[in-house]
Amino acid sequence: MRVGFIMLTLKIITMNKFILFTILIGWSLNGISQSDSIQVIERKNIIRWNVTPMLLIGPKSIVLGYERVLKSNQTISVNIGYLEMASRTNEMGEAVQLFGDVDRGGFDLAVDYRFYFKQRNKYPAPDGLYWGPYASIYNLTFAGQSNVFDENANLINTVGIDADIMMYNLGVQLGYQFIIKDKFSIDLMLMGPSFTR
Repeated sequence: MRVGFIMLTLKIITMNKFILFTILIGWSLNGISQSDSIQVIERKNIIRWNVTPMLLIGPKSIVLGYERVLKSNQTISVNIGYLEMASRTNEMGEAVQLFGDVDRGGFDLAVDYRFYFKQRNKYPAPDGLYWGPYASIYNLTFAGQSNVFDENANLINTVGIDADIMMYNLGVQLGYQFIIKDKFSIDLMLMGPSFTR
């Protein structure tokens, strides 16, 4: 229950950043995607950077993926990456934490099958708006300690925490993928409700 509350709070805090980032990427790439001078290239393989974990979990989270086109509008992909939850901050942007960091990290492993919207997208898969089922594993670890002092500033105790959170997810996602170069893209998962254990 506590993990769900933490993840919900994290998503609410970073949702404004995510929306702003999505709008900025869309505006910056709109001129490129609407240009008639760009030749349509069929791409069978794509290396992808998924920026969603960086926006929702922390700026040090990096998830890369490989996507293979199976049919004209269907692909399969595998994603793997490093996750590191950012420190919590207050309204003033100051770090708020009870425990000094000793160790912080984690990983993401995911597989998905994507259906690209033929009528909506100007270019063939893997470019544009998509939906599809996915399965993923998120692991987040944190270890830290905090000192307890008495009223005379004498150390009376040290309290430690060691957390290892493993989440297994099955769900359906909606996202948009921007092709930057011939074999590279930026992937934004707009929403992805899941059953999580």
